Amino acid sequence: MKKVIVFGTGQMGELLATYLSEDYGKAIAAFTVDREYKMGENFCGRPVLAFEELPGYYAPSDYDVIIAVGYANINRTRHEKMVTCEKMGYSLLSYVSPRAITPLGFLPEPNVIIFEAATVQRFAAIGAGSIIWSNAFIGHHAVLREAVFVGPNASVCGGSHIGQRCLIGSGAVVRDYLRVGADTVVGAGSTLLRDLPEWAICNAGESPVSPDKVRHMQPWPPKTQRS
Repeated sequence: MKKVIVFGTGQMGELLATYLSEDYGKAIAAFTVDREYKMGENFCGRPVLAFEELPGYYAPSDYDVIIAVGYANINRTRHEKMVTCEKMGYSLLSYVSPRAITPLGFLPEPNVIIFEAATVQRFAAIGAGSIIWSNAFIGHHAVLREAVFVGPNASVCGGSHIGQRCLIGSGAVVRDYLRVGADTVVGAGSTLLRDLPEWAICNAGESPVSPDKVRHMQPWPPKTQRS
């Protein structure tokens, strides 16, 4: 069994390392972040290496990597690091909680993370790098493209299509058979009843923000590799 390297030295890194060890007996070899974000030599009792130096210490043939970064930079940071890891030759590990509800025989794409009490119905498709938080619901025939983040208690109803890197906030609801364009934010507590283009923002009780305005906003939350 390959040992695991966790990208990220924040709360999600600690959480995933613990779950991988407790639920699946995975051995955590080390943590890694980009050199500019490295704050110390150890985290959770394991060494921390600069990501740029990783292949020199841990051969891709012997270690898997999981990207433990949440919705930082609207999911772009996680997506970019997945691509870089694969170019380095590493296989990306997924984590599906044994306490989640998934279809019989469900095989996750690389770096998919599904936490406890989440539900993924049969015929739903979950793209690589997507994160589905606790108590979230993904309905039948829904499609989540790559690097989508679905917050706790959120619902993506049946037949909906969620574009790359979208953020579906805590408690948000996406009605059935809607299309949400890439890089769009559906804010916490929102109920989405119509399609949205790419680069839009929809917050509870507000009109959607136009894509042109969103493209010129600063990344939110600030770019980080700690959560």
